[in-house]
Amino acid sequence: MLDFKTELLTDLIYNSNKIENLDYTREETLICIQDGHGPKEILNHYRVYEQVILASNELPKSIDDVRQIHAGLMNGILPTILCGHFRLTAKIISGTNEILPHPHDIDELGERFDEYMLDVLAAACTKVGPERNRMVIKAAWSIHDFFETIHPFDDGNGRTGRILLNWILWHFNCRTVVVNYKEKEKYFKNIRRWSRHNENLFKVERNCVGGGE
Repeated sequence: MLDFKTELLTDLIYNSNKIENLDYTREETLICIQDGHGPKEILNHYRVYEQVILASNELPKSIDDVRQIHAGLMNGILPTILCGHFRLTAKIISGTNEILPHPHDIDELGERFDEYMLDVLAAACTKVGPERNRMVIKAAWSIHDFFETIHPFDDGNGRTGRILLNWILWHFNCRTVVVNYKEKEKYFKNIRRWSRHNENLFKVERNCVGGGE
């Protein structure tokens, strides 16, 4: 009989990879976890979740903690220079006309992300009982949505964000969220809705340098 942690991590990793169109079956995912051999998209995922479980006695404090997640998750999958490092190219959301924040703006948006994360978690911590749980869950999702809207990395943003989401929930002993791949369109829609409602967070003023016509 499988232990609860193995079952849970198998479900998390299988669905998270499936959302990103990585077609490893649940059985393949489980075997890889048990044997310690197989695709890095599974093994890295598992190792990062193991690290996050150990670290969940403390909350993530900044975008740098998220960079560490990404570096471990994408190690050996992306070139080393891209693991845990912000993208340098402009991107749009695949299958849409939605333009992601410009690479020049990511550092500033990362600072705003840090402030936002600290503020919403501090507000949640002022509550008690069921109200606290409700506020923590809301805060965890909004932090996740903020991160996904920045989309700071070349690849692996979705998987990184879902790990971050559960790190926060585990810290507060809230129930794990497994985003079912069959509901990914609803999941993406909810992120876009949050982004539209909080669009002021992503407005960056740029100083124009130089002149001429």
